[in-house]
Amino acid sequence: MQLNHRSEYGKCEDCQQDNTGPQWCNTCNSKRFQSEFNEWTSEDAEIDEFIQKTQLTATKYEEVIEWIPFDRFDNIKYLDEGGFGKVFRAACEYGKCEDCQQDNTGPQWCNTCNSKRFQSEFNEWTSEDAEIDEFIQKTQLTATKYEEVIEWIPFDRFDNIKYLDEGGFGKVFRAAWSDRYIISWDSQDKIWKRSQQNVCSKSLNTTNKDGFLQEIKYQLKF
Repeated sequence: MQLNHRSEYGKCEDCQQDNTGPQWCNTCNSKRFQSEFNEWTSEDAEIDEFIQKTQLTATKYEEVIEWIPFDRFDNIKYLDEGGFGKVFRAACEYGKCEDCQQDNTGPQWCNTCNSKRFQSEFNEWTSEDAEIDEFIQKTQLTATKYEEVIEWIPFDRFDNIKYLDEGGFGKVFRAAWSDRYIISWDSQDKIWKRSQQNVCSKSLNTTNKDGFLQEIKYQLKF
């Protein structure tokens, strides 16, 4: 569970205001998008206005829409007939991995390379519960984007812990994670890029462990 407080994403490096999403500042990025409005067009004023509005109001990268010329798509394959026309699939929507040159599986995320990096770190941490370790490792090996990754966080890596409520599986707390969460791999420095975010922490009743893990599996859909 995530808390949608603007301060949880840290400060913008340019304006020093609170980011509105992971490594995203609406104030600065909306100005950048606006400066590029004359560099593209769909040749339809209504569509252009709609795309521009999403770019000006986006509080995180997932909310952004871009106009993509047809010649920028590769490996186009027909899928089906949709409600508004034919549906196709095209490659390279997330670009190429800098290391293996294969298609990324998410924004700045290559499952092939990152799963190997996670696997090489399995012996560097443990929850001291084999079932939980296996569960976390599976998410790391199968993640196609950073939002699907789960990490084991030792309790001493939390700061500013505050009690919130009693949840279905135990007490719920709010805390700041000092190490921050993984968002991508830095190919130049050979380290994980991380972004600041507040988290919710649950003191898990061990008798409910199976139910808790099942709930997470359902949310992650595996």
